[in-house]
Order: sequence, then C-alpha cells, then structure tokens
Amino acid sequence: MTKIQDMWNQWTLPIKDGIYESSGESFAARLTFSGAAKVEVLEEFSLDEMMESDPEEVASIDITNKVEWSGACFFAGEGAYGSEGFFGRETSDGELMWVAYFEEGNPFHDIEVCDGVVAFTSTAGFTIYADADAVRFRPVSVDERST
Repeated sequence: MTKIQDMWNQWTLPIKDGIYESSGESFAARLTFSGAAKVEVLEEFSLDEMMESDPEEVASIDITNKVEWSGACFFAGEGAYGSEGFFGRETSDGELMWVAYFEEGNPFHDIEVCDGVVAFTSTAGFTIYADADAVRFRPVSVDERST
C-alpha cells in the first residue's frame, strides 16, 4: 500500500498543495487565477520523504460530497482548518485513484459531471475542471471544456 492510500484510509492528507496518485506518485501543484481558475501541476516529489522528515504535516479531512459516474466516484471536501480543500476520484468500490489538495483552496463542495468533464467548485466560488474519463488527474481548460 502506498503512503497516500494509507493516509486516505485514515482520513488524512499531507499539508502540501499537490496531486497525489494511488500509484504513489506525488506532484506539487498550485491554483492559478489568471482568467479562469486552473490547477498548475509542477514537479514530482516524494511523499514518503516528506512525511519522514515532517510527520506532523497532516490534515484531517471530511468528504462533504460524492457523485457516482460511469464506474467511478468523484468526491470533494475540506480539511480541519477551514481554508483547506480537496477533490478527487475513487473507484466504485472506494479505492483512491487520485486526490488534489490545496491548503488555501477553501472547501470544495459542488461536483458536476457533463460530457466527460468533471467540475469541482470551491466555497470561494471558483471551479476546477478535470477529465472525468482519465484514471489519473488531468486538468481541463475552459477552452477544452467548451469544445
């Protein structure tokens, strides 16, 4: 079992803006707001090393919404500090596929799937779009979404 799967089973996530894949791959990420909101995926890092060097950098989480779609389950939620938000995808039997966490993203609550795109909306009023069919996180731009 990978570190992120173990953390997910304990209802926790690392306190580091990132994309966490069930395979164990982790990528730093940031929310950008030039024009429409989007996720910028940055460099890969080792979650194992991060947790080994600072095991207290963990957020307790609550899932506040789930939407089943085409054999998968999309989820959204919040961390314990109010400013934290996350969203992601599980298999139909509840196994984590990927999760995106943002320390200052505010809770994500609304989820809508349409034409192969999943939209996750934050309580701050912005929406992040992702490919609903992709097994790994793949952000979708507003231009891609409208075509």
